[in-house]
Amino acid sequence: MFYYQAFPSDGSRSHSIDGLHRFFVKMEKGFGYTVRKKELKTITLRDKAGTIIYDPRTGKPLTKEKGNFDVELTMDAMEYRSGFDIGIFFTGDSDFLPLITHLRNE
Repeated sequence: MFYYQAFPSDGSRSHSIDGLHRFFVKMEKGFGYTVRKKELKTITLRDKAGTIIYDPRTGKPLTKEKGNFDVELTMDAMEYRSGFDIGIFFTGDSDFLPLITHLRNE
């Protein structure tokens, strides 16, 4: 079983991320999950033409945090596919539909 989680870098929030790290330990040692984790990335938002989008109030570029795990999840699913009969993916990302289709058809 795998659990994927992106987390904010330490010191980037007003609150501590110690609780999140305790959660990771509980998932691994208490429930037997393999935890894949990495820091969130901050990306600058752009429109369809590739132009940076600015906040009209502040004039600063708009940003969004992302924790892309598409490759990691896909690699794990493909590497361990022979070890499971049923796979359950909890994700709102439709990018995984081709992976799921491939696994179903294999």
